[in-house]
Amino acid sequence: MPDFAIRGHATLSPTQCILCGSSEPPFLDTVVDVIGYGRIYLCVGTDQKPGCLHQAARAAGCADPALRRVLETKVDDLEATVQMMRDQNDRLSHALGNLRSELNEVMA
Repeated sequence: MPDFAIRGHATLSPTQCILCGSSEPPFLDTVVDVIGYGRIYLCVGTDQKPGCLHQAARAAGCADPALRRVLETKVDDLEATVQMMRDQNDRLSHALGNLRSELNEVMA
């Protein structure tokens, strides 16, 4: 299996996307060389102008990069909220334990 990598520049000929001919970086380097053609690259593109790689990924049912970043941010926010609630739960449990102790002392 090829060891795919995102490259800032296509360094081996023909230094362009095999699908659309774009020479705008970044590229997915497939690490596959074809005799008579050269290295196979796919353009990655940007959020504003998706490249062939993003379009192929979307067609295959993979998440859009912009959506992925939004979802990752939401997950980070939810994890922070869960930690805050755990901390609050610990403080409330400790306070409840203190109240039980005081109640036991009064009832004794």
